[in-house]
Amino acid sequence: MNSLLQAWMEDLEDLKKPGSGRQECDSLDRQRLAETIIPLVARIEWCRRRRRQAPTQREVEGWCAEEEGLLDALLERDHTDQYRHSRPSVFERYAMGLEDGRALIRLG
Repeated sequence: MNSLLQAWMEDLEDLKKPGSGRQECDSLDRQRLAETIIPLVARIEWCRRRRRQAPTQREVEGWCAEEEGLLDALLERDHTDQYRHSRPSVFERYAMGLEDGRALIRLG
């Protein structure tokens, strides 16, 4: 999956270049999209690195939940109901990732 995110980030970087993208999108729209999504994808990658370094299973679960929340924000999904049945700390991490992801998108 890391290669997919890397490819996605490369595609987004290409959006910043003049003459790229679809004809119906103007350069300001492409620039705004790239500036919105690149920090979100970077945060997802950061969660993945932290998950690999986590010393306990609880920490791994927290990083996974936060990552899924960020991905859900990016993909306009919401799995809050599924996470309500998790440990409170895992639910909180998912909710934080979802809200942070939505905030990054709004700020873009």
